[in-house]
Amino acid sequence: MLGWPLTPGAGPDEPTSVRCTLFDAVVLPHAVGVLCLGEDRGPAVRPAIDIGGERLVFLTLPGTGHLAVRCGGLVLSGPGDVLRLPPTPGHSWRTPPWDPLRPGPLPLPLPHGAELFRHAPQDP
Repeated sequence: MLGWPLTPGAGPDEPTSVRCTLFDAVVLPHAVGVLCLGEDRGPAVRPAIDIGGERLVFLTLPGTGHLAVRCGGLVLSGPGDVLRLPPTPGHSWRTPPWDPLRPGPLPLPLPHGAELFRHAPQDP
């Protein structure tokens, strides 16, 4: 659906995962992630997965997620790192990486990490 190489789990209760090759996944504490969403700053698309209200995971262009280290984040990047996607239990799309108004769904361009973290705090 999103053009990413999915790796389904072994059984129906197993999560669906994707290797972090076409994007960086930036894992942040929920409070910091909400600041990065910048929902009060306009309709900019920042694809994010909410993990149980404790963490937000943002998808950025590959090679740009490293900016998360300045605000206490963890970056998953490359074929060795795997991200669990919704509908994994406890995971839900806060803002999906596709356009809900177009048939498909069609993937939207991922943001550059510099844009994502422009409004983030400088320290964890």
